Amino acid sequence: MKYAAYNIFFIVAITLTGVACTTTETRTYNDDFKELNTVNSGDGINKEEAYVIAKAFFWSNISGCGFPEIPVKEGNNWVSQTRIGYAGVSGEPIYIDVTNGIITWGDKHSVVSLEELKSKSNTSLQATPKSVAPER
Repeated sequence: MKYAAYNIFFIVAITLTGVACTTTETRTYNDDFKELNTVNSGDGINKEEAYVIAKAFFWSNISGCGFPEIPVKEGNNWVSQTRIGYAGVSGEPIYIDVTNGIITWGDKHSVVSLEELKSKSNTSLQATPKSVAPER
């Protein structure tokens, strides 16, 4: 009887995990970089655009492992807390200016304009690995 309860729990847990995994959207770094090119700072930066900027900045300047959280508006900035590494350890936040999209991070002396980030991201999109045949 005890094992039957464990089996039922295990089956329910696996089923729920499978449901959660099938409903998640699959995205790549390149998807985020492509989306960055649609951001226009001329009309100010909204929450969705700030998140796109935070993700592209994170991938190209901070880490390929971890993630930026959804930004929260604080004064004249969108603030996206970073989570670094596999464990998601709290890192320095990314600040995105609401009016022009200028990004600051860490010591707040790391300043990147939206255009600089777009240029860097476009370079990343063009860099595709070449397949190399093994030497014989």
